[in-house]
Amino acid sequence: MAAYSAVISLLQTIEQLQERNPKLIREASNNTKSYPEKIKCLEEKIRVAANDAEDVVELKIGQIIKGLSWKFGLALIILGRNLLSVVEKIDTTKKEVIEIVSDFGTSTHANDEVGTTSRSNTMLPNLEDAIVQGLDDDLEIIVD
Repeated sequence: MAAYSAVISLLQTIEQLQERNPKLIREASNNTKSYPEKIKCLEEKIRVAANDAEDVVELKIGQIIKGLSWKFGLALIILGRNLLSVVEKIDTTKKEVIEIVSDFGTSTHANDEVGTTSRSNTMLPNLEDAIVQGLDDDLEIIVD
């Protein structure tokens, strides 16, 4: 019941906002029509990069278990080299996500008549560090 009340309240707020400034919602909706396509494309790239990383790790672990890599250290070096291309794919995707998020933040707030800054815009400089949190540490462990 609380969720229903929240949805009704949100709908009323949106209607009131649209009555006061109809241009704002119309412009924002025009700017965001391409975002679902971009998000699906990025999801696919992330999925492919994750699958590539999983394949590389599984292959090397399988080789170690089967004894095909007679030196464990050599197998880790090869694993690290193979993961570098995967890391590059992830970094490229991360940059695309940051670019889309920054475009979204600036496009939705560029026409603000009040002149307030978006909370998401103030967080954008820290976004790059937070997107793939912990990945660098994990990769250093694998490569070392």
